[in-house]
Amino acid sequence: MPHIKSLRLVNVHFNNSTQFYDNFTLDFNGYNVTYDLENGGGKSLLLLMILQTVLPKSYLRREKPVSLIFQGGKDRTSHSVVEWALDEGSRYKYMLTGFAARKRKNRSEVVPGDGDEEQISAGDIEHLSWCIFYNNELRIKDVPLAKSSAKDVKEYAGFEDIRNYIRQIKQKNMAAQTFDSIEEYQRYIAAHNLISAEWNIIKGNSYGKRAVYITREVGTT
Repeated sequence: MPHIKSLRLVNVHFNNSTQFYDNFTLDFNGYNVTYDLENGGGKSLLLLMILQTVLPKSYLRREKPVSLIFQGGKDRTSHSVVEWALDEGSRYKYMLTGFAARKRKNRSEVVPGDGDEEQISAGDIEHLSWCIFYNNELRIKDVPLAKSSAKDVKEYAGFEDIRNYIRQIKQKNMAAQTFDSIEEYQRYIAAHNLISAEWNIIKGNSYGKRAVYITREVGTT
C-alpha cells in the first residue's frame, strides 16, 4: 500500500476565515509523524484535507463538511495535495493526488445576519481531482498552486490553471489526469492501492484525537 511522502495545503481557510494554511508543506521522508497542535489550531482540518485526496467531499463529522473552509472572506479556490511513495514493483516511484475546491457559482446565496456565519453545504461546492505519476522529475512544491504577483499580491491557481498544468505535464510524456467524477477518480486510484473503503475506516477512527498521527504504511490513523 502506498505511504505518504509529503503533503501540501494551499489557500485553505478555517474558523470562519480567521485562520488559514497559505502554502503549507509537511515532509515525512518515510517516517511516522505526529503533528500536535492546541485546540482550534487546525489538526482536524489537516486530516480532513488529506482525506479529500482519496475521498473527495468527505467529512469527519456530518455537521463539519469540507465546505466549511469557504465560510467567511472572499470566494477562493483551495487545494490539498498528497505525495505518495508507491509500492515496490510499480511502474513509477511516486504519485501526486490533488483536490481543488471552490464555491459553486450557481449556488443559492444565503446572506447571514448580524453575528451569523454564512451557511455553505457540501452541495454548494464543486471540486476537481487530479493525479500525476513520476519518478524523480517532479516535487510536490513544483506544482504551481500559488505565486506572488509583481505587486506582491498572492495569486492562487483555479480549476483551469490545474487543467492547463496537467496538459503541460502530459506533453512531457508524464502520466497525469484530471477527474470531475468522484467515482471515476476512486476507481482510478484504487488500481494503485489507494482503496476508498480502507480510508473510510481510517476516517472513522480518526476524529477526536488531540494529535494527527500519520503512519508510514496506511496514511492516517
